[in-house]
Amino acid sequence: YRGHDMQSNEDPEEASLQWFSPAYHTGAIKYTSTLTNALLVEAGYSRNLEYYTNSYRPGVARPRGSAEWFAAASRLESDLGGRRTAATAENTQSPERHNLQASFSYIWGDHQLKAGVQYTWGDFWHTVDANADLTQQYRSNATGVRFSVPDSVVIRNTPLYYGERLNRDLGIYAQDSWRLNRLTLNAGLRWENIKAQVLASESGAGRFVPVRTTPDIPNLPDWKDFAPRFSAVLDVFGTGRTALKYSLNRYNQIRTTGIAANYNPFLSQTATLPWRDANGNDIAEGERGCTGYPRVGCEIDFSGLSSNFGIAALNEFGNYPRTWNLENGAELQQEVLPGFSAAISYFRGAFHNLTTTINQSWTAADYTPFTFYNPTTGAPIEVFARSVAASQRPTRNLDTFDPERRRTYDSVALNLTWRLPGGGQIFGGGTFERERQKACTAPDDPNYLATGSTTSYATRALCDDFSLDIPYKRQFKLSGTRSLFWGFELSMAFQSNQSPNSSRVMTVTRGVTRYPATCPGACPAGQVIMPTGTFGQTSLTLYLEPERSTFVERINQLDFKLSRRFQIGKVNVLPVLEVFNINNSDAIISYVTTNALSASYLAPNSIMQGRMLGLGLTTRW
Repeated sequence: YRGHDMQSNEDPEEASLQWFSPAYHTGAIKYTSTLTNALLVEAGYSRNLEYYTNSYRPGVARPRGSAEWFAAASRLESDLGGRRTAATAENTQSPERHNLQASFSYIWGDHQLKAGVQYTWGDFWHTVDANADLTQQYRSNATGVRFSVPDSVVIRNTPLYYGERLNRDLGIYAQDSWRLNRLTLNAGLRWENIKAQVLASESGAGRFVPVRTTPDIPNLPDWKDFAPRFSAVLDVFGTGRTALKYSLNRYNQIRTTGIAANYNPFLSQTATLPWRDANGNDIAEGERGCTGYPRVGCEIDFSGLSSNFGIAALNEFGNYPRTWNLENGAELQQEVLPGFSAAISYFRGAFHNLTTTINQSWTAADYTPFTFYNPTTGAPIEVFARSVAASQRPTRNLDTFDPERRRTYDSVALNLTWRLPGGGQIFGGGTFERERQKACTAPDDPNYLATGSTTSYATRALCDDFSLDIPYKRQFKLSGTRSLFWGFELSMAFQSNQSPNSSRVMTVTRGVTRYPATCPGACPAGQVIMPTGTFGQTSLTLYLEPERSTFVERINQLDFKLSRRFQIGKVNVLPVLEVFNINNSDAIISYVTTNALSASYLAPNSIMQGRMLGLGLTTRW
C-alpha cells in the first residue's frame, strides 16, 4: 500500500494516488531427478498474480455525469508547476501469468549438453476512469499565479474495460558446453514462438465516446524466430592468470501482451485540445460536436480532433517482423599481482527490424512551411503547419518495418579487484557508454523529415545521432571492505554517475503559447508562436539540441558502513552503523520541465536525498 503517489508541487490530499494490491501472490512446484549419474531431469509449473489498483484519494472521485464530476477534473499547471483537484486518472491492472518448463542435462565426456522447453501464457485486464474524462491545463506565466490562465484540456476515452491474452510464449532450446584443453566453447540454438490477441470486451459511454464493443482480434502478433548463442573462453597461457572471452548472441525482443495492447480499440487514448474559460467558472465545458468555439457551452476546440478518436485503434499492425538485438562482447582478464586483477571489456549491441509509425491520412501536400524562432538563441527554425482539414481526418497509423532506422549501444569498461592482505577487498572501475539512434523516416510529417533546408528542424540534427557528436556517459565506482581492530568491519562505496539525459525542448500550444519578452535576436517577443488559423496541429514539441547530448547534474555519492558481530552464549548480535551520502550532495536528478518556454524551465523536480544516518540490529539465536 502507498497512500500518496505524487510529484513535487502536487496537492497530496487531492492530486495523489493510492496504491492497493487486492491480489498479489505467486506459487510454484518443481520436480528434479538424477536418472543416472550423467543425466538430470527438471520440470516445473508456476503461477503469478499481480493485481493492483491506483485509485483517487478518498472523496476525490465523483458520480459520473454529475455537476460535481465535471467540476472535479484534474488541474495541471504547465508553466509554474503543480496539480490539484484530482490525479490524472485512476486505473486497475490485472495480469495473470502461468508457466510450464522442462529440461534435461547430460554430461558426456568433455561435453555438457542441455535441452528444454519453456511455455508461458496468461490474460491481462485493465480499467481506466477519470473525473470529467479530462485534465484541465494552465499556463500562468503572465500572472505568476498558478491555475489562473486556462490553456488546454487533455480529453480521454474513458471509461475503459479491456484486455489482452498471451496465447503462448514458447521457447525450445538446446545448448552444449565443450572443453578443448585451454579453450571452452559454448553454443546453443533457441526457437521461439510468441502469439497474442485482443480479448472481446465492452466499455460504457463516456463524455467524448459512445458505448464500444470489440470482438477477439487474433495473431497480434504470431512470430516464429531463431536465436543462436555463442561464447568462448581461452586460458591464454595455461596458467589460469590470463583469460580472453568473446560472445556473440542474438536476443529477440521480449514481449508478452504489449503488441496486442497497441492495437486494442479500447487502448487508453488522449488528445490535447485548446480551451478558453468563456464563463469564468474554471470548468472546461463543451461536448464533442459543439460549434461556435470559444463561447459559453463550447469552451473546447474540437476542430483538430480526429473523427475516430476513442472508438478505434489508432494504430494498424503492419505485420512487421520481431525486433532483435545482436550483442557481441570481448573481455581480457589478467591477474597482475597475487590478489590483484584487472579486466578490460568492450560491448556492442545493434538492434534490427526496428519499426516506425506513419499516419496514412497525411501526405506532404497537407503542409505549408512556417518559421519558429529558438527562444534561447533567436535562431530561425523552419517548421511545417498541417492543414485543419488534414488533422480532422481519421487517424490511420501504420506501424511498419523501417529499414533506415538504427539503434546501437557501445560500452568500454575497466574493472580492478584487489584482495587486501589481512582481510578485505577493494573493487573499482569505470565505464564509458553511448546510445545512438537514427529515426528520420516521416513521410507523413515533414517536421521530422530531412528536407535539405539548413534551418529545418530535422536537418539541424536531430533525427540522426550518427551524424552528431553524441557524448559518452562516464560512470565511475569504488567500493571495498576492510577488517579492523577488535573485530570491526568497515565498508565503503563511492559512485560518480552521469545523470539521465535532459535535452532542451520548446513545447508550443496552438493559439496560446507566446515568445518570452526576453526572446533574443529576430525572435518576435510576446507574439503567439503557433497561430490558430495556420496550424491544424494542436501542439508541437521540438528539440532545441540533440536528444542525447545533455545531462542533468552529475551524481557523486559516498557511503560508509561499520559493523561488529557479538556472540553472547547462543545469541548472535550484529549492530550496524551506516552513513549514506556522507558528502551531502544535493545534485539535481530531474527537472520540472526542460521546455524553454515554461516559467519552470530547469526548475528542480527531484534532488538527491541528503546525508542520512542508519542504525540497525540483527539478532539470531
